[in-house]
Amino acid sequence: MTSDVQELNRQVTVAIFRAELAAAGTPEEETALLYVSDLEERLAQLLPANELQGAVARVGAVTAAIDAGDWLRAKRLIEMYRINAPADLAEDLQELAMELVMAVP
Repeated sequence: MTSDVQELNRQVTVAIFRAELAAAGTPEEETALLYVSDLEERLAQLLPANELQGAVARVGAVTAAIDAGDWLRAKRLIEMYRINAPADLAEDLQELAMELVMAVP
């Protein structure tokens, strides 16, 4: 594991903790969740989709975007990550796409 991946993993852990501390539905929570999504996306760029950590980063990026209410970002990430996704990741992304459909007012 490269030092970049290790550092991003550390940052993701801290960012998730901060998002969990923010009051639900506040701008602070949204900002924290978008930061988590951004960090997870950066991890996904460094790790292959067919490795567990790469798949987890992709799912994490999408999930955080949905939780932050940034549906356009979540949709873009889902579409990007579906390209050449292994079957298990494609299934997870399909479930997130369905969750996104249900979340959009």
